[in-house]
Amino acid sequence: MTTDSEVNHRHPEELTIRSALSHYSPADNVSHEHQSMFSRAFAKIEEVLGLKGDDFMSASEMKDAHDEFYLHGGDTEAKTTVSIDRIGNFIAAAAAAEAGYAFERHASLQKFDENEKKSLDFMVGFSMAEAIKLFEQLNNRHATNEEREQIAASAGAHAKAFYSQSFAHPAQA
Repeated sequence: MTTDSEVNHRHPEELTIRSALSHYSPADNVSHEHQSMFSRAFAKIEEVLGLKGDDFMSASEMKDAHDEFYLHGGDTEAKTTVSIDRIGNFIAAAAAAEAGYAFERHASLQKFDENEKKSLDFMVGFSMAEAIKLFEQLNNRHATNEEREQIAASAGAHAKAFYSQSFAHPAQA
């Protein structure tokens, strides 16, 4: 039997990809295409982090973006614009905050131990899938593969920023 540490050593993104796939598609509908798309998006997260540096919204601003999309249906000026450049950041931030809320729900049910890597993997994967769902729902269309990768990578980067601002222990933040 393969242990989690052996799996993580071979495929560092595996937990994140599994989290994204389980949130994005029903178990019987997981496709190789979705797995490849999330893998490519995962590979782009560090690039997004490098480009943005410390230029992420605060956790509080991400929660505001979350409220805009989840409580008010994203009924803003941004909703009328299909461009990822225009609304992608807000969707990524809203998805990162939703991943944070999902993490809190799961943590309260003691589904996570003190393993910060697993916690972060869950949040990143969840936010990647959630951002694609939000984009498609908001724009009433399926995103192209390129758009999905871009949205997922941005959401993953936002989730990492949200996690470090909200949940990471001070020594690791």
